[in-house]
Amino acid sequence: MHKPIIALEIGTANFVDSIACPRIIRELPVPMEQLGAESIQNLIGRSHKQHA
Repeated sequence: MHKPIIALEIGTANFVDSIACPRIIRELPVPMEQLGAESIQNLIGRSHKQHA
């Protein structure tokens, strides 16, 4: 169920920024490295979890 929601969020971003997808692909590795995420799958739902 997460994949269609993610696609919708990125698709909606394209209405505001026509180069959103290429920009996300280019910029995403930096915050992933900062968060210690080896895969995008490690980030899905992370903002909804309570961290100690």
